[in-house]
Amino acid sequence: MKNLMFVLIALIVAGFSMEAIAQKNTTIADNNAIVKMKKSKKAFKVNNEEARKARKARKHIIKMKKAKMQRAKATKFMSHPQINVRPAEKAVMKKIRKDKINKLRNGAE
Repeated sequence: MKNLMFVLIALIVAGFSMEAIAQKNTTIADNNAIVKMKKSKKAFKVNNEEARKARKARKHIIKMKKAKMQRAKATKFMSHPQINVRPAEKAVMKKIRKDKINKLRNGAE
């Protein structure tokens, strides 16, 4: 009879200790999950930051490429042997200036 009581007490104690271990394990698992969530949020934030920087950089690169192409087109146009732009531009500017000066002179007179 004593042995039976001892076995019952041992089983009850073992049951409680198993439950406590199980609870402890779940809390550890929960904590790990919480830590993982926090880490993933942080990682997401960092990725967002990096993505924003990358987008900015890409925009800048595209802008620079466009500007470079514009310059290339302009130089190509200017250096074209049939179309010598500079002297023509100069002549036009000179004519405009002369016209302006003449208008001013005529107005003054």
